[in-house]
Amino acid sequence: MASIIGLIVFIALEIYFLFFAPQTKDSTLYKIVPLFPLILCLIELGKCAAIDVAQKTITTSIYGSLNKKQFQFSEIKRFITTQHRTNFIKSGVSLSIEFVKDGKLETLEFAKLNKAASLEQLLAETKEIMKL
Repeated sequence: MASIIGLIVFIALEIYFLFFAPQTKDSTLYKIVPLFPLILCLIELGKCAAIDVAQKTITTSIYGSLNKKQFQFSEIKRFITTQHRTNFIKSGVSLSIEFVKDGKLETLEFAKLNKAASLEQLLAETKEIMKL
């Protein structure tokens, strides 16, 4: 949800600086600066992971074709649950999967949720699907 809100905010800023902001000698910088967080928000929204039970693989990509990676179920080392806090207020939980591939340790953030109970349910369902 935060990525969508960030995307909307930076699109609005970019439109303002491109079409409505007064022209000054620094206006080019103002037109370029909102592009960086806008691109980061778009990348975050485009991430996806798919579990293929038949081939026993997890495929990750950005918008279906960019940065495509495939992991085998046998490469899974552990599941990591992380509780996020902002100024001592719980702001959500995330589920990550750690893989050992070619001797390297890689982490895949699998889901971001608001409640720990729904994360535990997702973790149980994921383990059941993978039959781990």
